[in-house]
Amino acid sequence: MAGAGGGGAARAALVTAIAALMVVIPAFPVPTHGTLRVGAVQGDTKAGYFDPPARVGDNLLRQIQKTQPVYGRHVDVVVWPEGASDLDPLEDPDAAALWDEVAQRAGAPLVGGAITARTSHGVTRYYNTSMVWQPARGGETDHYDKKHPVPFGEYVPARPFFHAIVPSLIDLIQREYTPGTTDDVMDVGKAVASIAICFDIVDDQIMTDGVREGGQLVFAQTNNADFGQFTDESVQQLAIARIRARELGRSVVNISTVGTSAIVYPDGTEHDRLATYTPGVMIDDVPLATTMTPAVLGGRQIEWLVCGLGVGALVAGFTVRFGRRRKS
Repeated sequence: MAGAGGGGAARAALVTAIAALMVVIPAFPVPTHGTLRVGAVQGDTKAGYFDPPARVGDNLLRQIQKTQPVYGRHVDVVVWPEGASDLDPLEDPDAAALWDEVAQRAGAPLVGGAITARTSHGVTRYYNTSMVWQPARGGETDHYDKKHPVPFGEYVPARPFFHAIVPSLIDLIQREYTPGTTDDVMDVGKAVASIAICFDIVDDQIMTDGVREGGQLVFAQTNNADFGQFTDESVQQLAIARIRARELGRSVVNISTVGTSAIVYPDGTEHDRLATYTPGVMIDDVPLATTMTPAVLGGRQIEWLVCGLGVGALVAGFTVRFGRRRKS
């Protein structure tokens, strides 16, 4: 019994020591270099997969209507959330004209999300896309296709197998997004932005790659509509965005269709926030940074080290246990 108590005390002491060390060691300094004046628009559209608008195009029209407060505010870029446009401006001339109008009236590039379709060799593939739109340069000048679509949300792996088990559930998931192959950054005019679409924010590889590829800030575009008003998913996602800001040393513009939207500075502090399920605009001079933090430089290696130690501990444990059984 004494041994067990001693072990518990030792573990508690170790946790306390680590916590104290984290408090004592100062945060890694991240100097900023200039700002980007961002106008981020939460349209409060009917963007839910299971609660779509009455007519296709209604979401785009409402998003445009709620963007009007940005006009005349001398922004450097306008940012819309994931799926803000329910019409693909690459395929629909009317949608393209509306995107043109927004960018022209704002006097700045428009960064927005839409489902895009591309056909090659007779096969049409769908992508969850964020794109930079600049009318003076012909419309779309850069884009990011989500690299890691969410299984059972944005596509169904082994669909025939799972459909045979629960057809009624699998039939609800009609999306079949193709993984993107683009890089993780886009030139938005006066800065390079790292792009994170929805759950990209929890993807270590996507987030660190965006900084390594030159991202000076992060546009985290998301659609939280299907999670409803009575869950904590949106604030949880924002909390992760705040952690990412400190980890990467980058400002994060977390912009959602319905909230929770906020602008987070590199130190993790919120400098603007919009209420959920309420249309609104955030306009801020967002700090830019180029510093590579230790998390970016060595974070992935630490992950592999921890995984290796875990696997090693399991192997050692099985080896010891097997050896004892043989002796007995």
